[in-house]
Amino acid sequence: TGGGYFIIYGLIFLSILFLSRIRNNTNSSQKLKNIILYILTGLLIFKANFATAFILFMLATVIYIFINSYKKFKFFNILLSIIAIVLAVNYQYVFSVITEFIPEDSIIYIRLNDAVNDTENSTFSERFMLMKRSIATIKDNFFFGISHKYKYNYDLMKSEAGLHTEWIDVLAKYGIIVFLLYAYIIYKVLKNIILKYKNTQYYHVFLTTAIMLVILGFLNPISNTGCLGIIFVVMPLLTGEIKNEKEVL
Repeated sequence: TGGGYFIIYGLIFLSILFLSRIRNNTNSSQKLKNIILYILTGLLIFKANFATAFILFMLATVIYIFINSYKKFKFFNILLSIIAIVLAVNYQYVFSVITEFIPEDSIIYIRLNDAVNDTENSTFSERFMLMKRSIATIKDNFFFGISHKYKYNYDLMKSEAGLHTEWIDVLAKYGIIVFLLYAYIIYKVLKNIILKYKNTQYYHVFLTTAIMLVILGFLNPISNTGCLGIIFVVMPLLTGEIKNEKEVL
């Protein structure tokens, strides 16, 4: 309960919070508790067999470490940036190494193997085709989208929109005016939360969260309790810093 299918993607953001507490907590018992929570979160994402969530979980860890230590260890960050670029360019090799340690019947194995082989029938190619469908729809329905034509029926809209990429799909479904309003609301709330935590250990947590939300929005739907509920309700409550919603909105 409390998130359903999309809660797995919400755990990506929650893992950043646990990672922050591991790095900043001086109490050994609290540090151990958060290490366990971080590992359990990663295992849950892995066992859920969501390839996108699994990859973004690892990416979120790298981005948080980079941002958190940017001013402290310049050499480390330069080295990390070089490694990240090399790994990104050689992603097929990286994925092939990872699949050596994953059961062949796992969805993660299948998805990563698709990326390595880069076939036309792969799930990555299918995701790209869905994105192209939405982009084509935007060209002909830029101002008002297609939702009104189908009486906001999700299943009927599939014929014209991929409905698998939040940022592009919102524009395809509702048009530029609603898209700009939607993007502004998310931007405004995220900005206020980040500024609220400016002088706390959680500043880099929500900065990383904002980056990951933008990335995830290009790969999956994010307008759900599993994602936004975790970011805007659960995480602020767990930090204990925000007690009144008026401080955020």
